[in-house]
Amino acid sequence: MEITTMAREDLAALSRFCNENIEYDHFTPELIEDKTFGDPHFDPESVLVGKEKGRIVAFMPGLWKEKGDRRIGWIKWFAVEKKMRRRGIGSRLLGELESRFREHKVQEIRVSDSAPNYLQPGIDPRNTEAVAFLLKRGYGKTGGFFHMDAELAHLDLETTEGEKALEVEGFNFRRLEPGNRRGFMDFLEGDPREDAYRVDKCYRQRPISCHIALHGGKIVAYAQYDVDRPGWFGGMRTVEEFRRAKGLGTILFKRCLADMRRLGYERALIGWVAPLYFYAKVADARVCRTMWLMTKSLES
Repeated sequence: MEITTMAREDLAALSRFCNENIEYDHFTPELIEDKTFGDPHFDPESVLVGKEKGRIVAFMPGLWKEKGDRRIGWIKWFAVEKKMRRRGIGSRLLGELESRFREHKVQEIRVSDSAPNYLQPGIDPRNTEAVAFLLKRGYGKTGGFFHMDAELAHLDLETTEGEKALEVEGFNFRRLEPGNRRGFMDFLEGDPREDAYRVDKCYRQRPISCHIALHGGKIVAYAQYDVDRPGWFGGMRTVEEFRRAKGLGTILFKRCLADMRRLGYERALIGWVAPLYFYAKVADARVCRTMWLMTKSLES
């Protein structure tokens, strides 16, 4: 097997390959392009393709970045052609990626949760063969995540009364506008490249796929959709000062879901959920998928 790096010319073939060899996710050339070349931390030498006689038999996109005082590597996802498994192909590709990570002094490898531009926040344990592959090679389960989904057709998404009640306290709500970009970036206060990816993704949607709450002219909360994937809601955040009892998040969440319903979505997937109770209460959302975080230390 020849191990090479991905080229844009591979996108269509990789989309077919992933759809034939990965369950529970659907791939398009555009999705793969966004999750690889479009990642703010894209490293061409970490996106590995295994080929035999020019035919793709394995794929393992990775990246690495500084996180605090550590260097972390990510395996975004991986696949080996079904009929070629248990022949050492996956092990060779993983060994090569781990070797390249070591050259960059990476201290830990994580599987899938490469925010902000992840395919999934973890590995679906129903992909039992993939989980077993990782466990055998020194990876362990160190966390868990889940998605929820909400049916949109019959939800009450009216926010007018709630918005009027908060106007007397100095709050106002609107869709993110082009002139808000700098203020929104300041509000997010994260890695500038990662924040720019999420902000610019909102601006590329029609309509702009983010709603904000302002107080004293400053952004104090936001919610967005169609950033991680079409049909996905998230992320959302409110400043600590107004996080309790004001209902800013409820209004912004409903505004986003109302947009999604107008755009023709029947369901909204709420990705990488933290406040399960909130989404269950406001949108009657239900857990629809669970994932495991798997990691491996390279420090020894």
